[in-house]
Amino acid sequence: MTENVMSHEARLPFPRRSEVPAISRRTRLAAAAMVLTLVLLVTVDMMGARGILAQGGNIAVVIVSIIPLAMAALILPGARALASDGTTRLQWTLFGLGLLSVGVGNIIFIALYVATGEDPYPSIAEVFTLAMYACFGAAFYLAIVSYRNVVSLRFPLVLSFAIASVILMLVGITVVGPYVIFAPTETQPLVTRIFNTMYPILDAYILIMPAVALGMLVSRLNAGRFGWPWWLVIASATMLAVSDTVFAYSGYIGAGRTPIVDAGYAIAPMLLGLAVLVAQDLYRE
Repeated sequence: MTENVMSHEARLPFPRRSEVPAISRRTRLAAAAMVLTLVLLVTVDMMGARGILAQGGNIAVVIVSIIPLAMAALILPGARALASDGTTRLQWTLFGLGLLSVGVGNIIFIALYVATGEDPYPSIAEVFTLAMYACFGAAFYLAIVSYRNVVSLRFPLVLSFAIASVILMLVGITVVGPYVIFAPTETQPLVTRIFNTMYPILDAYILIMPAVALGMLVSRLNAGRFGWPWWLVIASATMLAVSDTVFAYSGYIGAGRTPIVDAGYAIAPMLLGLAVLVAQDLYRE
């Protein structure tokens, strides 16, 4: 994006539809590569789950772990190419740094798994995951406050807080409460319960709440195609939150990282990587 769309909207109208650049061939090829990677992941994961491929589960974990690093390598240079506007660069850079952080945590997770032969969750790798929330939260904050001179933020923030709270309550009643907090003590260690409780809370208020608010703001401005990158970011945050909830439940039943969970953790960073490519296409000079 050659100028910060969040602040640019306050000064100039959006270009007419005929002036909006089409999605580039590069972006379409990248999207196709992501889809193929996802198909490979699910196939290997399913083969491992059914005993057809002995190391299928381990291969799937490696693929899922590498994807955030690959997307960070896509987003960070892309952020520098988006605009001369510092705020725009910073927003996307923070998303890239968040994925870089969680990717580093994933590598630590794999190293611990190889060294011990056991699932190390939770471990020191969670520090890097928590850093991801800090980066994403800051990125969402910058994106939202850039609208403050265009439209009132009060209603979207209040409503998004209410929606996030309701979602957290439902997740707490249906998953976190019965399957994490109040489950029999032998099902999960205390530290696992703490993290499986903390992540849905962070998802609700660091991911879902700002994502809903941002979606409302983009809709209010009738941004059209120029809202596409942010809708992809919103979808990414939602997918991550859903995956964390499913993971908390699968941990209780002893299923661990199921193919569904792995697919969710792969799709979330892919959507974010795709978002920066779409942003480059739509806002290039």
